[in-house]
Amino acid sequence: MPSVSTVLTATTPGSSSSPINLELDYLVADWTMSLSAVVSPETTASLVVQSSTDGFASDIRAVAVFEAVSGTGDKGNTIQAPDIRAYQRTLSARVGIVNSAIRLHLQGISGFNPTVVAKLTLDINELVRV
Repeated sequence: MPSVSTVLTATTPGSSSSPINLELDYLVADWTMSLSAVVSPETTASLVVQSSTDGFASDIRAVAVFEAVSGTGDKGNTIQAPDIRAYQRTLSARVGIVNSAIRLHLQGISGFNPTVVAKLTLDINELVRV
């Protein structure tokens, strides 16, 4: 099944990744969203997964919020958020809707020389042709 991803490398709040186009020629029956981040030492980053149907001009919805704190991950400064499945966020992600897109947004970051590299991946688990 298809998998799409986007990466955000940022040091200042307000930065966003390139959007992932979610307008598909299929009805998406099931999907899994995963998010991971690598933060510099002594850094806390607030990451928001956002969806939109107007290019993020005014229609912006938060799908998930993820706090990446250095030293809290299994591998030190690499943090993996729990996966999100379609049945947990069916309306807010708007996968398969006309003009829909999803992106990763850095809401806030703090620390000494703070940096975050985050990756958002959307795995399509089941498609139905329309």
